[in-house]
Amino acid sequence: MICFSAGLIIASQARSLPVLYLGYSLVGGIGVGMVYVCPLSTGLKWYPRKKGMVTGIIIGAFGMGGFIFNFYYPH
Repeated sequence: MICFSAGLIIASQARSLPVLYLGYSLVGGIGVGMVYVCPLSTGLKWYPRKKGMVTGIIIGAFGMGGFIFNFYYPH
């Protein structure tokens, strides 16, 4: 969460396109990647017979979170 927050802060203060890419893509992406694995592995351990369904729900929730985030925090 710290990397994701730091990425958003860097991106919000960016004065050039490379800094925007660095903050939002690199630092924020690392933060999302570290958070993404935790619920996915936990869901697969909780429901070993329904791996496809659990994976789909978790991936869909992450995608929907990004979609909703863009509406509540417009650029």
